[in-house]
Amino acid sequence: MGKANVFEGLSIREKFSLIMKDGLLHENFFGYCEKHFCQDNLMFIEDTDLVMNHIQSGNFQDALKKHTELRNKYLDDDSEWPINISARLIFELKKEHSEESLPTTYQQSLVEAREEIIANLSDLIIIYEPEGNTVSGEESSACACTIL
Repeated sequence: MGKANVFEGLSIREKFSLIMKDGLLHENFFGYCEKHFCQDNLMFIEDTDLVMNHIQSGNFQDALKKHTELRNKYLDDDSEWPINISARLIFELKKEHSEESLPTTYQQSLVEAREEIIANLSDLIIIYEPEGNTVSGEESSACACTIL
């Protein structure tokens, strides 16, 4: 059998999930996004992963600290990496939060923001194709990005 696309038959969400979980795919997709000037979207998702992990583990002090960092880095008017999400979500995420609101309204706003980011990246996710992976036979660790 010949080469097969590792993403064949996957939805955008499944493809993105695979990219984010696989170190090499993630690294190459990040470089791919840099070339398209949208690496801030991936950085935001990575940072929200950290916040949500702190919330889910009950570590609310670290979650609040990461929330402040997230707001400064992506959401403030003078942020270094402004992201493209709805004004409503920016407003919700910029609010001050307490330990009580973190696992509810704040986490829900993070999930919604992530959904918007994935939608913003969907065109790039669709055309991103790793090379060198085969379904049968030997699997290559080489993974380069190509545009179809």
